Amino acid sequence: MDPLRGPDVATRLIRALHASVAASGTSFAVIETVSRPWASATFSGEQHHLVVLADPIPGFRSWLAALPDTELPLRGHILADLAIDAVEQVGSRLRVTIAALTLIDA
Repeated sequence: MDPLRGPDVATRLIRALHASVAASGTSFAVIETVSRPWASATFSGEQHHLVVLADPIPGFRSWLAALPDTELPLRGHILADLAIDAVEQVGSRLRVTIAALTLIDA
């Protein structure tokens, strides 16, 4: 984290996801996160790949189903796209792969 700019957009995304899932009365643990720069002719931002583990309770499943249409606040950035790439049962937990694209809000 840059002390002058605050947390990077990946950290902001994870915090926003945690706040959103907490509002549904459940939680998850991030086990993997990868971010890389992304740009088009008009926009620049980052692609994010997150893997999370969660208990397969109804509240989490409902939150997950609604997640692609959820607006998440990311100061200085816009969440342009979010998709659930995979959901796997691993033991007694769900392993969820999330892909997201954030753009710099100029």
